[in-house]
Amino acid sequence: GRVRMRISEPGDYGLPGQPGVITEAFQTQARRLYCATDVGELQFLDTLNTPPQALAHDFLDLKTYLAAQAWAINRCVVDGDDASHAIAMRQNLSASLVLSYQALDETFAQADFIEVVSKDYSRLLDFRPWSALRVLHHVASECAPRNQGKKVKLFEPWVHMGFAKGVPPGLRDLFNALGEFGLVQDVRIAKPQKGNPNAPALHMLSFCWASEAACTYAAGGYLEEYVWLCLQSLGLPAAHYGANVGVVSYDFAKHARADSEFNEMDIAVVWNNRLLAVECKAGVQLTTGKDQDIINKLDSIKDNMGGAKGNGWLVTPLEVTEKRVLERAKRNRITLMHGPQVVKDLAKRLASHIGVEVAQPWPVAGKVKLFKAPPKKG
Repeated sequence: GRVRMRISEPGDYGLPGQPGVITEAFQTQARRLYCATDVGELQFLDTLNTPPQALAHDFLDLKTYLAAQAWAINRCVVDGDDASHAIAMRQNLSASLVLSYQALDETFAQADFIEVVSKDYSRLLDFRPWSALRVLHHVASECAPRNQGKKVKLFEPWVHMGFAKGVPPGLRDLFNALGEFGLVQDVRIAKPQKGNPNAPALHMLSFCWASEAACTYAAGGYLEEYVWLCLQSLGLPAAHYGANVGVVSYDFAKHARADSEFNEMDIAVVWNNRLLAVECKAGVQLTTGKDQDIINKLDSIKDNMGGAKGNGWLVTPLEVTEKRVLERAKRNRITLMHGPQVVKDLAKRLASHIGVEVAQPWPVAGKVKLFKAPPKKG
């Protein structure tokens, strides 16, 4: 909860390992100070007669806070950059996907056939999820490029899905919405043609991913963007928060070691001189045996980057009921933000935790088009 750094002049922040604790230049005389973030005080170490001063809420920004913990930011989405503008362009889609999470997961859309195609080959997917939401996550994850040991799995932009009883309307609407925001292209539906041996025997839904980034978004990245937009609505200064925050050990960064390992925070914010690290999970990882790895990673980030007063939030639209997951999160001091109502009110919950007011409410009720689950039979 205490941040040490060296300041040779106002705004010039040094790093641990350099001589001195905290120094700040006041005109011609340097002062020795201690930044006690756990009690919100700036303490004077060179005199016993000077009372501590209250720390301003914005005394430390994200870059400075992490630097004081010996971490350097390797990459980060910042309010106002190109990535943040792209997030803003599809904000309504992100809100639709998150706020319709339960409805999409109740929309039956199990395919009888799924083929993904790259420029060099095609392959069939054996696992075919049953709901529109899980089809979206699974197909996007499978099509994205990734390292597989010493091999690299190529990007597979083309997708063909076959259905014996017709393309489910909910799935069709979902991919049409993705098409409206430029994430998929050439969305086509073809019916079987009787008497034509060259025509498909199934009802087909075909499309092409617009980019590798579109796969990342559809596989769950939309939740990270939703949380970013909720945080953005608080009106904090841009230097105090970021998305996809890649960090590297300062020692590695200082010596330009390209092979250094770095961690990543989906969302990070520093306010009141404390770090909140947010991990976003749109899939079912928390309920399918991967919860320990997810919670352990966030716990490590919270402690190593946030210090004694760092906080970690795990955000998912999924309603988590497994006692194992709930207890593990509590034991590791991880706040589990889960379920439809929680994510709907996430901006307010962030504001309450950080200690600010929502500057511009988001998402705006009535402006988000929600997907609807089909009526239940019987």
